[in-house]
Amino acid sequence: MNFLALLRLRRDTLWSHALEGLRLGVQSGLYRSYEATLSLFVTVLFVAVCGCRAMSSSDQKPGASGSFVITDDPSPSKQYEEFYKWVGICIKAWATVEDRLFDLCKFALKADPKHVSIIYYRTPTIDSRLNLTTDLIESILPKRERPDGGHEHPTVIIWRKLVKDIKDLLSIRNQLAHASVGVVISSKIRIKDNSLISEESWLQVFTSQNEKLRGTEKPPIKDSELPAHYAAVQDLVKRLAEFLELLAKRPE
Repeated sequence: MNFLALLRLRRDTLWSHALEGLRLGVQSGLYRSYEATLSLFVTVLFVAVCGCRAMSSSDQKPGASGSFVITDDPSPSKQYEEFYKWVGICIKAWATVEDRLFDLCKFALKADPKHVSIIYYRTPTIDSRLNLTTDLIESILPKRERPDGGHEHPTVIIWRKLVKDIKDLLSIRNQLAHASVGVVISSKIRIKDNSLISEESWLQVFTSQNEKLRGTEKPPIKDSELPAHYAAVQDLVKRLAEFLELLAKRPE
């Protein structure tokens, strides 16, 4: 049984048990009134999606679509293996970004590499190492021609754009490292005869219920988006190396 079929069976089993309970309740006479039957049916719907987060939408068109997020791991699969492989690749790619940031710190301090290493690696996180590097680099970049205005030097503009792009991607890296993982099953159903038109599944990283209590929720990251993140981090590595070359060519 493949990954998608296993998840479908799990969901369909919940649904069939819930409907059987509804049938037995009506047959036994426990739910004789319309209101009681309607109340039970609403309960059946809740039970059918117990353990899942259901997000569905429908309209007057021939088909409707919806999805279920299952937040535990029902079975190992190639889909899971591929997903966690790319998560590992993306996170490890940031080690090279840190190496390039170290090179920039070394250039700015012009000190013994051993001393630079002590300073850099005593700074515990990527975010704080980026801030350290930014402070050092901006201390050696050209200043504005006039203290009260004027344009920034082109090298400053390049550096600040690079730092912004690093911070944008760093938030995704932190989400990959610390957020929850869930399976999404998305189904499109023909309303007329309740037949399945199409169904697909994917894994994604999403904000946990506990973190949502802070009042913030980040967009989920799908498994299909991970290769693009890796490529973007590789581009950062290239740009950091090019920026160091640009600094090295500047006259003292």
